[in-house]
Amino acid sequence: MPDSSDITSCLEAIDRAAELRQISSEAVRNLKAWLTGSAFETYRGALIDLVQQGKFSELNDLFWEVIPFGTGGRRGRMAALGTATINARTIAESAFGLAAYLRKVKGAAGGRAVVAYDTRHRSVEFAQLTATTLAAT
Repeated sequence: MPDSSDITSCLEAIDRAAELRQISSEAVRNLKAWLTGSAFETYRGALIDLVQQGKFSELNDLFWEVIPFGTGGRRGRMAALGTATINARTIAESAFGLAAYLRKVKGAAGGRAVVAYDTRHRSVEFAQLTATTLAAT
């Protein structure tokens, strides 16, 4: 488990990379949130490894934006982590956002949803994650 000195040195390395324009300001903001936020603790070790290896181009690709939700849902490349990619975290965030929206429109919690999957990579896993997230919210 990483300690606070690992996180501090990574935050400093990210700031240096930003000064050298190796990483965008949006990636810096998203990376710092994932390194320090308790909700992202499971990803912390992998992030620290990438920062310590100086993989700022890869980190920028993973964190340069928060992947948008459009008319076709969220679409993009898949990766194990990152705000700009499709992964378990971004899928769960999408399901949570949908549940919050439906609760707001309906004016109450509860309801029904249909969740499906197809033959695409990780579709079954993401459908199960969506269903459990909807059920929990």
